[in-house]
Amino acid sequence: MSSAAFAGSSPMSENPPILYARLPDAASSAGYVVRGHTMGAIRDGWIVFIENKQRPPGDHLLNELCVVETKAGENLIRYVRKGRRPGTWDLVTVTGPDMRDVPVVWAELVILIQPHSLSGPEIEVLNQMDGVLG
Repeated sequence: MSSAAFAGSSPMSENPPILYARLPDAASSAGYVVRGHTMGAIRDGWIVFIENKQRPPGDHLLNELCVVETKAGENLIRYVRKGRRPGTWDLVTVTGPDMRDVPVVWAELVILIQPHSLSGPEIEVLNQMDGVLG
């Protein structure tokens, strides 16, 4: 990950940056297009970035916004919580129904959200694809 000045700092400024944001490294990250409206302010067509390691979920991801792949093969953007049964996870949305006790193959923390307005041709292509986030 590289760092970049953020929130009130510019290359010409003599003031130190207020905070640093992690930017995804192109060689080790992946972007997923969000489809649907179950995550509140994260809109249809926006792109979420993760480290492309596809690791099994763990306690370090509790209550974090993640991209997950379920055992059923769905790719979703959800908040991750522990399920009630061993080896399962609750996948929480902002505006839709939560998914309870879901077997998850991998989960990665969302490290960047890129707003994007989908064009007509992009919508047509995405509607034909599997693997976009629901």
